Amino acid sequence: MSLSESHDAFLTANAAFLRSAGLVDPLIDEVWKRIETGQLGTGHTNPFGIDEEGTVVTVEELSPRDCVFVYAHQWVFANVMDAAKSLSVNKGLCSAVADLIGVAMDTLPSAEEAANKEDFALKNLFRVAFEFDVEGGDKLNCVSLDPYAPALLPFAQSPLLGAVIFVDARTATSYTVLWPNWIDTVEEVDDPELTLEQYSPITRGELVVMPDPSSEEYWKLHYATMKDTNTFDWYMPWSEDLSHVIKQAVATVSGSNKENEFITVLNVGCGNSTSVGDGLMDDKICDLVMHYDVSKEVVHALSKLEQESVASTSKKPTAGVQEYIVFDASDPAPFRTRFSWAFDKGTFDGMLSHGAELVKKVWANLAKVTDTVVLVSHGSPEKRIQIIEEQVAGGWTVDQCLEIDTTKTTGWCYWVYICKHSSKK
Repeated sequence: MSLSESHDAFLTANAAFLRSAGLVDPLIDEVWKRIETGQLGTGHTNPFGIDEEGTVVTVEELSPRDCVFVYAHQWVFANVMDAAKSLSVNKGLCSAVADLIGVAMDTLPSAEEAANKEDFALKNLFRVAFEFDVEGGDKLNCVSLDPYAPALLPFAQSPLLGAVIFVDARTATSYTVLWPNWIDTVEEVDDPELTLEQYSPITRGELVVMPDPSSEEYWKLHYATMKDTNTFDWYMPWSEDLSHVIKQAVATVSGSNKENEFITVLNVGCGNSTSVGDGLMDDKICDLVMHYDVSKEVVHALSKLEQESVASTSKKPTAGVQEYIVFDASDPAPFRTRFSWAFDKGTFDGMLSHGAELVKKVWANLAKVTDTVVLVSHGSPEKRIQIIEEQVAGGWTVDQCLEIDTTKTTGWCYWVYICKHSSKK
């Protein structure tokens, strides 16, 4: 995640990521303020202490805003020996440094190098790290966490402080953000009754570096600290604007009358969002939605939520069906049935952080089961159309491009691309 020059741009770049970690908007604003004014770490006071049993506690009463801490950190090596010592005892740091070097060099390590990240990192460290002179003539080299491999602080028990790490690509500085984990709504941020009492114990876990976002392991860790009842839309949730555009876009997808056809939709990388399936059903856009994701944890959680909703009176009845399955979209084995069209909201953009090759694999598989992909993306037409038609290619072209401007409410602008495969235009 990269910070940019203004508050609005910061929110645009980071709000969805920080919200996914559990921060409500006023606390996100607080993070920005602390970074821009340089009031990092503990600020003017140190609210943390140690009790008689050695437990970390709060030494004063803290409001939700007081509980927000932003720690800037860089790892600095005076020489190769210092770097070797640091990397050998911290596998997470070693992995982050090696990945950062790979990104900076725009190359992937060989199989042998990948098996020994410490050697790869040491061999290339001084080629890409940020070098600067210090008093006495020494040169220091600093490395920050790879912006393409976010990290989190996992918890063994219910934590009082949530935590996440993101990277300011502008200054090559990574930040750890801690915030009160019991704050769920905007109204609670300034509620005087919701304070952390003096001598409350603080619980948080050890820092781990997240693996590749295209892997099952990444999402297993991502969802590890979320409750089964948590749902979240990385991009815009289902809305009247999105519904209108989708209806416009898919009106001619099948080329036949909706009343006489059973419309099926494949939801690519559903994550822990329920709004897409419910929106498609409630707006009678399709008859069946097959949601899939690489994370079995999130698929099982959504399946459970769907069963509970159907069983309760809180969910209004629809004529449609929603199903959830665990599936790796890059697996060459296609589904056993064809779909009227596929829906992708955010998955394409997420995969692009590691290049177009993964997207190319996934869309080659989609071509086996559908002729149409409805893609919701932050990417503007001048960027996305070229990627789809020239890099993903394989017979995919953009048939329509529709804009949804929500900059006044969310700070984002979205584009909906109707992509057709050459077998059906």
